[in-house]
Amino acid sequence: MLSTIKTTLNFIIYSNIWVALAAASLVEVTELLYNLQMDYEVSGLVFFATLFTYNFQRIVRIRSMVLTEDSHRHQWIAKHKTILLWLTGASGAGMLVCCWWIDWSILWLLVPAGVLSIAYALQVFNWNGKKIGLRDLPYIKIVMIAVTWMIATVWLPMAQYDSIYALLSDKAIWGSLRTFLFIVAITIPFDIRDLKYDEANKKTLPQMMGTRGAIVLSVLLVVICIGIASWEVLIHQYMNPYFYGGIVGAYLLTAVIISLANEQRHEFYFAGLVEGTMVLKYLFLLSVTML
Repeated sequence: MLSTIKTTLNFIIYSNIWVALAAASLVEVTELLYNLQMDYEVSGLVFFATLFTYNFQRIVRIRSMVLTEDSHRHQWIAKHKTILLWLTGASGAGMLVCCWWIDWSILWLLVPAGVLSIAYALQVFNWNGKKIGLRDLPYIKIVMIAVTWMIATVWLPMAQYDSIYALLSDKAIWGSLRTFLFIVAITIPFDIRDLKYDEANKKTLPQMMGTRGAIVLSVLLVVICIGIASWEVLIHQYMNPYFYGGIVGAYLLTAVIISLANEQRHEFYFAGLVEGTMVLKYLFLLSVTML
């Protein structure tokens, strides 16, 4: 029984189905918070696009991965490359199908997100005589991740519901900023996880600030997210007060999860629990709608 559960969790998390569900959940969070039409075509597109890009990155980088005994994630990926190839193909097809239901005038928003996602893994840049990808450039990795997620989970649903000009509204600006900071906050623990693998010249926040300093910064960013949400509900009244309570609860639990992160945690803590805070936001808001 336990073996079956573990095998299932390995598949869901390491095949990137979980992070794809998390991305789709953030789309639904945007739609709920700002009273947008629940457009499952957008969340479906973001789900398949996330599944495609994450597995594409794994396949491209599989040869350069550090295969060590304490990295269960790397071992699973190396052993199940065929599964990742099938998922990449299937998710690519799913992404194309979903595009038919999306307003074609806003699909260009996917171009910068797609380019950043692909360039994240491909080693196309020269740095000190070595071929590297965007993820290897100092200071850039975490910003690039946050921008990509912001475009996919805030800009896309807002533009689909209204128009591309909706992205110039105060609501879109505050929502984008809050999502950007949240993604940065939950990405920092992954850099803590990777401290043992990352080269010193990557200049990640944990490398520059230490584990404790990086966690403090991450929690501070979550607190700022709460502040922005408070501004949205109290000053601009963009947000339903009940949803505000739900999202604050999710942020507080996220802060606790981040504060307990360290290099010794199992892979599941990061890829399952930390990444799962995005699903947590959706579940908190969904529970509020049932009151």
